[in-house]
Amino acid sequence: MIEPLCHQGLYSVILVDLPGFGRSSGRDLNQASWKRHAPEIVVAILSSFHIDKPVNVIATCGGSATTVRTINRYPLWFRDRNLLFTNSVIGDFGETKAG
Repeated sequence: MIEPLCHQGLYSVILVDLPGFGRSSGRDLNQASWKRHAPEIVVAILSSFHIDKPVNVIATCGGSATTVRTINRYPLWFRDRNLLFTNSVIGDFGETKAG
């Protein structure tokens, strides 16, 4: 799904594997700990690319849940954008919705 977007040259594509997933390191990390901080990790990644406008997101499975948590904490990053989530299972947020 992502590869055609990369080759078209119409989008800048950032692929992220959070700790313990995909090809990232960190398989022994405490998942409860990084899940709490995942929105900050996502925003730090976006900030490192000097992105200063809302972004489009395609996410699946745990990435969907992480993205929803990130949107909940940082809604301006995603305002009026295209969001595509698949196979998303989202548990208790443990926080209130951003105002």
